[in-house]
Amino acid sequence: DYDDFVVISMLEQMLDAAKPYESYFPNEQEVVAHSEAAETIWKDRSGFNKSVKQFIDDIEFALNAEPESLDDFKPMFAKITNNCKSCHQVYRMK
Repeated sequence: DYDDFVVISMLEQMLDAAKPYESYFPNEQEVVAHSEAAETIWKDRSGFNKSVKQFIDDIEFALNAEPESLDDFKPMFAKITNNCKSCHQVYRMK
């Protein structure tokens, strides 16, 4: 069964995790022994920041919409997860 309380709680946690995300990557690339961050983050910083902003905006949209059913929530969550996928394809090493 769809539980709007669980959905809103999950979205709030995602938003809390995403808001400081840009700050995890300093303006100058650092050599880190174990990182999956691609150089593209630094070579295309404005694109990276735009991707992070879009991710946050889509989470906030879903939160503000307060979806009351699974049918309402599915397209919103699909948009959020597509942001994850597209960002990882460009800004994360495989």
